[in-house]
Amino acid sequence: MFDEARPTPEANHVKKLRKGHDFEGETPPQSRFIEKLNKQRRLPLALAGTAISLTSLVGVFNADIQAGKAIASQSQPEINPINVESYTEGSSATFYLAGFDTKNGDILAKKMHIVTTMVAPGEAESVNYAEAPLDHVEIAKQIIEYVAVHKPERISLVGNSGGGTVAFEVADYLTQHTDIEIETIQVKETADGYENLTPESQEKINMLIGIARGVKDGKYSRFARYGLTMAQESERFTSGEDIWMNIGKFFETSGDAWQEVSEKRRPPAWGAVDQALAIANSNIQQNIKNIGERRGERRMPIIIYYRTLHSEDDTVVDVVSSSRNICYIYAPEAGLSCTIVFVDGEPHTSYQFDTEANIKGLAPSQDSLIAQIELERKSYALSRFSNMAVEDVLTGK
Repeated sequence: MFDEARPTPEANHVKKLRKGHDFEGETPPQSRFIEKLNKQRRLPLALAGTAISLTSLVGVFNADIQAGKAIASQSQPEINPINVESYTEGSSATFYLAGFDTKNGDILAKKMHIVTTMVAPGEAESVNYAEAPLDHVEIAKQIIEYVAVHKPERISLVGNSGGGTVAFEVADYLTQHTDIEIETIQVKETADGYENLTPESQEKINMLIGIARGVKDGKYSRFARYGLTMAQESERFTSGEDIWMNIGKFFETSGDAWQEVSEKRRPPAWGAVDQALAIANSNIQQNIKNIGERRGERRMPIIIYYRTLHSEDDTVVDVVSSSRNICYIYAPEAGLSCTIVFVDGEPHTSYQFDTEANIKGLAPSQDSLIAQIELERKSYALSRFSNMAVEDVLTGK
């Protein structure tokens, strides 16, 4: 008799025949082949899925670029009045150009107009870049159109930081192509080119230029603006010692960045890239030289350079070299007058302008600057009279 607890020989035989199919945890040959085949199929399927996802993302990215290009092509800079007083025909107009990664000169105008009018009174007009590509020629054309409509006798250009770079370019263009009288060019902590930025600022410029060169037309994408904002705000999620806290801050910053992009609180990436390229490609020395060469034909502007008294307060621009080059080298070589105004304790940002500190800094030079402006006005009037007299003689009038 067989013990019921022990398997019969027949059972053992059956077990051996079926071994590997569903006993002992083994896999029969045909099952192993199928599993291997499935593994081989998974890789191309995964790659295909990834390719489809990437294609979808590339499609979204390209569509975003085309949408951005369409917006840029349909946009142009605008001139927005800041004063509430009505414009008085025959007076002056002062155009404010904001600095790097800003959309317009509104804050600059509101905080600096009382300062600039100490030597050059006039209506305050903000140059609004909005979503237009940054182009000094287009800005100059807007000013030309403004002058044609409102007919001010003279204008001034005021630029903060990178806006000062654009101000010199606009002044150069206006001097070469119009007879508009530019009374003053007033710039605030403007870098004399890329080499006179601090290393940290040069890194930011390099990053933006990298966006322009890395992907064709990539600067027109909202994703580029998002990436730029994240880079600018990176300290929010990298400065802490707690990694989990940093991760939380990263997602918080990411959400804020997308909200800023959606609400268009900052200029589009193409605006920031254009501003970076304008600084990198600037040649203020040549701009001033070009202006000076038109003496006798055009009114010569007085240049005023505002800089912080303590150079370490400016972490963006080497104001020592920049102010020295512009006022002590370029302007004298071109026969122009330039004055440095020292402002005590002001950081490099239009959002923290200290109006009282600027007034205090300008006050010692106020009378001298007014006298220089008047001298240039009389000199230009005399040259015009002389040119007209010579022309009358030549034409027999």
